[in-house]
Amino acid sequence: MKRNNELCEKIKSMLESDNLSEGQKKAFKELLTEYEWATYKEHNDRHEFFRKQVEKMVNDFGFQYEELAKSMANDHPTLQQTFMQMVVLFIEKMADKQYYDDRNKASVELAKKLKPIIEENRSLPCI
Repeated sequence: MKRNNELCEKIKSMLESDNLSEGQKKAFKELLTEYEWATYKEHNDRHEFFRKQVEKMVNDFGFQYEELAKSMANDHPTLQQTFMQMVVLFIEKMADKQYYDDRNKASVELAKKLKPIIEENRSLPCI
């Protein structure tokens, strides 16, 4: 991904130079736009796929949350940190909810209590 980003930046800088004809600039812009759209769509597709997997998991009444938590707490430290970043973001999103009902009221209220603690301890660097 880093290499792709570097390549995109190189193309963008080439587009700003006078070394390319207008036709070449147009072709590069079209390729760059197609690449950026494909990357955007791929990320959205992956997010939706994983969201659905989590949805299936939490909707399974026989699912052992405790076992998953223990397993993930023993995973690679970088993965633990990255997962924790996602959990913190989820808590913040829950705390910001304007509309909720009795089914998720306790979660929203807990998230609202946790949000100040999260904001105070924001740094979760990926090392």
